[in-house]
Amino acid sequence: MASGRELRLASDTLLPTDHHEPPLTTEHIPQMHSSLVRGHQLARSHLQAAQRHQKAYFDRRVHGTQYQPGDEVWLYDAVSPPAISSKLDKQWKGPYVIDEVLTDVTYRIKQPAIPGWSFAVHFNRLKRAITAPGGAGDSAYGQGELGQLSSADWTLDLKGTGRE
Repeated sequence: MASGRELRLASDTLLPTDHHEPPLTTEHIPQMHSSLVRGHQLARSHLQAAQRHQKAYFDRRVHGTQYQPGDEVWLYDAVSPPAISSKLDKQWKGPYVIDEVLTDVTYRIKQPAIPGWSFAVHFNRLKRAITAPGGAGDSAYGQGELGQLSSADWTLDLKGTGRE
């Protein structure tokens, strides 16, 4: 097979065989071309069917309320910078704003601080951002009320314990 034709064995020289003539190039090339085109079309149709099946399988667990353009959301990003441990890094980044609904499970989000920057994400990586009461603009998941505590609010009262 390495030489492009069937090899002759030692037994072929002893036994009479019917020899097949190699196909003519003018006949072989069109047959090979049509065979390759058919194989390519078959592979493409199988890949498209597999893609539809995998998308349906992935999207079957999507549930929750749909987002509208202008909604604030958090983005799940499990990749940490190289210098920071994944245990110490915040996995929910944001808040971002829904810019456009691409499909029922895909959204284009943008960061208000960076004009012209946006990218598409799947519904599973988003969580609705809840703004803090009082309309300060901080999210309840981010700074919120905890970011405004002073050291007097969290010091312990150790009187009567023997430790002060």
